Amino acid sequence: MYDEVDTKLIEQIRTAVAAWVTDTFETNEIVIGEIAEDNEIYEGEEEAVRYLVDVAVRSIGYWLVVEAWVQSEEVLSISNLGEGIPLNDLEWPWPEEGRGEENDW
Repeated sequence: MYDEVDTKLIEQIRTAVAAWVTDTFETNEIVIGEIAEDNEIYEGEEEAVRYLVDVAVRSIGYWLVVEAWVQSEEVLSISNLGEGIPLNDLEWPWPEEGRGEENDW
């Protein structure tokens, strides 16, 4: 699916997104789903490429779509795009009971 360079970059994105989501939602109960390169490219001094990432966060009860902007194999920024349908029809990774219960964040 990915070559060796892509595999390293995908792992960097996965690690950065996991840290961001854990910090933002104050939970370790997350599952990183698919990571896909988007066709949108920011053309500044150097090109930055946008990746879309599916993330399940147990405490909020739905899949998020997160964008990660990458330039020269470095993750520059991560943003929450809100609720989304995961790529490849991934199943919710936890039992349905308690899904989306209130939380304090």
